[in-house]
Amino acid sequence: DLLESTKIICNSSNPRSNMLLSDDLLVEILCQLPEKPLIRFRCVCKAWQGLITEFCLPRVLPASLPLAGLYFRTYALPHDVPLIRRTVPRDSRDPFFRHLARAHDQELIDHTSFKDKFCGFVPFQNHSANNFLDSCNGLLLFLSPPPNCQYYVCNPMTREYVPIPKARCHRHRLCAALAFNPSESPCYKVVRFVPLQSGKNLVLDIYTSDTRQWVRHPVQLDSRISGKSWIRHSVYFDGALYRLSLTWHLVRFDLNEVSARAIRLPVKGSDGYFFMGCIGVSMDRLCYAKFDYCMLLIWSLEGGCEAMEWIFKHQIYVKMSARESLYDHNYLWFQPCAFHPTSDVIFLGTPRTILSYDVESKKLEEVYRTRDGVMMTGCFYPAFVHLRLLISLNHLGRIHCRSTQLKTISDGMRVLSLETTSDDLEGVQVQISNGSA
Repeated sequence: DLLESTKIICNSSNPRSNMLLSDDLLVEILCQLPEKPLIRFRCVCKAWQGLITEFCLPRVLPASLPLAGLYFRTYALPHDVPLIRRTVPRDSRDPFFRHLARAHDQELIDHTSFKDKFCGFVPFQNHSANNFLDSCNGLLLFLSPPPNCQYYVCNPMTREYVPIPKARCHRHRLCAALAFNPSESPCYKVVRFVPLQSGKNLVLDIYTSDTRQWVRHPVQLDSRISGKSWIRHSVYFDGALYRLSLTWHLVRFDLNEVSARAIRLPVKGSDGYFFMGCIGVSMDRLCYAKFDYCMLLIWSLEGGCEAMEWIFKHQIYVKMSARESLYDHNYLWFQPCAFHPTSDVIFLGTPRTILSYDVESKKLEEVYRTRDGVMMTGCFYPAFVHLRLLISLNHLGRIHCRSTQLKTISDGMRVLSLETTSDDLEGVQVQISNGSA
């Protein structure tokens, strides 16, 4: 057994046996292992724990993080609303969590409600859909209800959470996103979008886990877009946050230089904001998908920061007979809602179902259907992809952070003072929930 043999080597009283392999060579060997054995081997000895946590996991996990599930919002229908008028709600009641069962992510199994999944895990009561803000590479961002209104970064796989210290200037709390990628850095950022009164520009409040500070950055927007008209969902990719603007632009927020750039979407729909499509990361590319009648169109964003362009990837004809067999044709929409991060699969949504479409096999499958009287909410609340991250938040805190320093300092940048309540002083500590799984 490899685990037992490595324990013998590591615990041997002979100093020469501990020097059989250099650290560099040992790291190269360990990085060839799958995720689960690599996690287990941290218990061999302290030396291995340090090497695996600091050097191996950041290299191995980004390529192998499995899709753990989808978070999506549903709401209960009023009994007196006709079917034909049941489109996007103004209040999403209860998001559900669905867990992907198999190693190859082939099917979805029974859903679990948000309250059942997180009650006893997050450190606040009265959970609602609005408490869950974002999911990014295995970490989740929550906001506790008023009057506290504190952010929490959580890892549901290890059942840990970190309270984020509150800045005194704490408005626009719901417009926040999480930026994290273990291949770039073990540090994470919480980014709050604060529109200015004019609506022409906005402010980014950025909290960084290594400095434990909120910093305010004024950001100038392109004149073609407004600071107040956004799809709420954000996607983090390659050092930047991306959001869809209702002006039919994709806005790239560079978190290194703290700047914004508007990129015109490859197609402008004539069917209203509700059918803007969705963005997501698929096979290390930022992608955009939108339905045009019976055609599902998919693009990827290619090129450097200053020369980005949309590359057309797929035009997929979804047969009307297949669509009618999978959802009630009385409903109004059939839209993309999420991308599979590691395969050429896209998730599609109707008011009653979630479907998966494999581009290579051209197979369309129903993976979830709501119960009677419950509907999903469409592109204003797309599904969140959640990856399975087995690194402890406590280990992330111990790793030497390698976050990229700002290349330029924004004019007017300032550090926001923190409220020094007893709750905030716990913000540098990892809390582990004792609630039931």
